[in-house]
Amino acid sequence: MRFRHIGFLAFTSFMSLSAVGFSQAGTTPACGVSLACNADAPVGESTGFFSSTPQGSAYHYGRDFFLTESEDQWVIARFQYGNVVNRQPLVHEEVQIQLLRDCGSTWENLGRAFTSAPGENTEDMGTDDNGGWVFFKMPESQKFGLGRHRIRLVVSGDQSATELFLEVLPAHSTLFVSDVDGTLTTGEYIDTVAGALHQVAPANPGAAALFRSLVAKGYHPLYLTARASNLTQRTRDFISTKKFPAGVIDTNPNSLLPIAGIFGISFKAGVIQSYIDRGFRFAYGFGNTSVDAGAFAKAQLPDDGKYFFNYPKYTDYGTGTSFTDYTELTEVQNAPNLCQ
Repeated sequence: MRFRHIGFLAFTSFMSLSAVGFSQAGTTPACGVSLACNADAPVGESTGFFSSTPQGSAYHYGRDFFLTESEDQWVIARFQYGNVVNRQPLVHEEVQIQLLRDCGSTWENLGRAFTSAPGENTEDMGTDDNGGWVFFKMPESQKFGLGRHRIRLVVSGDQSATELFLEVLPAHSTLFVSDVDGTLTTGEYIDTVAGALHQVAPANPGAAALFRSLVAKGYHPLYLTARASNLTQRTRDFISTKKFPAGVIDTNPNSLLPIAGIFGISFKAGVIQSYIDRGFRFAYGFGNTSVDAGAFAKAQLPDDGKYFFNYPKYTDYGTGTSFTDYTELTEVQNAPNLCQ
């Protein structure tokens, strides 16, 4: 993974949050353990904006990644305000960056960064700088060790915030990838209805238990959805509420609309391939549409590890298994234990 930074960013030195302390020591996580990572976040005070006058609601979101210890470690998030159909990036405003290292109980203050104007940053992870972005590179002395790390980014002007997770794994770790809508939820569009009712979408029976069993054996979940990026937090809420194991969540780069068809295939296959190119392995893929089948085929996931919920037409894209009940996937239930 290679990033290039040329934009309007300013970083302060790492400082301890006097109210919550400072913890620098990391610990090696146990194999097969999924951490809650739910410590209460620090409370700050609004300072007002430097020059912006944001209108509407905050629609911020951060990007999750799996990383290895040898890679550069970047915190990437976007800040924008508006409504469901029109949003404007927050430009050249201060963002405080806070860290819950190892998903422990002690928060660190990593310092501050300033949001960008369009085109001020470039990088090669599929995140175009169209304004409102923060790209924060972890200094070598403060890089994350193996484990899961929660990062909170807070706009100083009004204390609106977003979160992301970086999970550092040993080289060549094994992942599994899953779509969300219609694969984990009970319908392709059920989350739209649930969202309108301010509810969390229902989950397919047995899915969360199966995924927890994989995590207990050392596999790491990548939740890869073509949902718009403004639904990142809603996806986190679904994963948490329905008791799926914590993992990395990746949504499509568009902040307003989902993507489908060849664009969806290209997006999902590109994300999967980026992890393969960096040395990660995929044992399983779970999906329910032609987008998933096409992406899994394009990224050359193993045929015996491709599973499609109630989607027999996967055969248009090669081999795999169609199923209607997660509790009957005995081959996955009997997956090799990577923790031994």
